[in-house]
Amino acid sequence: MEDVQGVITTRSGRVNTTLKSISSHTGYACTIRVTSNRAFPGFSMTGRMMYQGRDVHDLLDPTVLAAIKSQIYPSKNIVSFGDSTTEGAGTGVTGQTIAVQLQALYAAVGDMRTVTPFGVSGQKCASINARQGSAPAVVSLPAGSNGIPEIPASGAVNVTTTADPMANINTSGTRWMAGRLAGVSTVLIKDLATGQYSVQRSTAASAVGVDAAVPFLPDTEAYRFCTYLCWIGTNDILSSTPAQILAYIDQHVGHQATQQKRRVIVMPIINCLSAQLSTILTNYAALLTLVKAKYPADECVDTLSLLQRHRNGSSDDMADIAAGLPPRSLLSTDRYHPGVPGYGVIAAEVKRLLDVKGY
Repeated sequence: MEDVQGVITTRSGRVNTTLKSISSHTGYACTIRVTSNRAFPGFSMTGRMMYQGRDVHDLLDPTVLAAIKSQIYPSKNIVSFGDSTTEGAGTGVTGQTIAVQLQALYAAVGDMRTVTPFGVSGQKCASINARQGSAPAVVSLPAGSNGIPEIPASGAVNVTTTADPMANINTSGTRWMAGRLAGVSTVLIKDLATGQYSVQRSTAASAVGVDAAVPFLPDTEAYRFCTYLCWIGTNDILSSTPAQILAYIDQHVGHQATQQKRRVIVMPIINCLSAQLSTILTNYAALLTLVKAKYPADECVDTLSLLQRHRNGSSDDMADIAAGLPPRSLLSTDRYHPGVPGYGVIAAEVKRLLDVKGY
């Protein structure tokens, strides 16, 4: 190899350099030199970058290298914050939710990744995203003894909150979420009978003065490094515009913390027995157009078209398809939520899309 003259531009200016071949016994195939002194790394015969006679990869501590990779590439483990479809509502679905079936599909081929669902039936996008952390609920605390809002030293204090992150939890007692307010480890509590929210420090300490309104950051940070299964919007299809639902989807998937994005966006399901079915179908079609324009086709699942393709050929299914609806053979008896086979079809499609990209 002949020496190659060139110029490298650095922050301090342009530097004349020579790309020079050297004896392979040094470990280098070539190196970049500035005049007579080596100033930049070289390259080995296998194309690996070398520095001071050592492979750069060998200079990195494995723990440090793993930490760097975790910031770039999402974990193969899948997380899904959602509504009843994530929770697995539907006739006879207990134990056969989309998360259960998706994880089973991976286990069947020896892939032991986890699929973690956080579904709450009936929740709208704002509440889901508040629980997930992409659009935190904003909490307003009462004034303390000094006349400004504060997180008390101990005990619970009633608060008001936006987004209602624990909406539609229709049981008695209380429900709580761990998180942080103004950097303080706290628990957000909801009295399910009255709907009243309160806040309590995780550990008693001195009272802390805060702003009038403070975002509650749920303890979900670790899930930002997982692969995302985003299935939201079913409960917003009549109350929000397609553009608004798309904005919620953008919020949701935009919360992924890694440089590379690994996600699958699943379209809402259709309530076939709704008195406003025609509006649902119109809004679904408009939302699908927006999602397809914003995200690659291999990141999106058109649930209506997918379920229609998997009809069983019965007269009922064919009548449903002629009406522009999902086939009832894949739905629960409520003609709304998928049944076990329907969740299975969607789970298989999610896996297929991730497989295509090698995820």
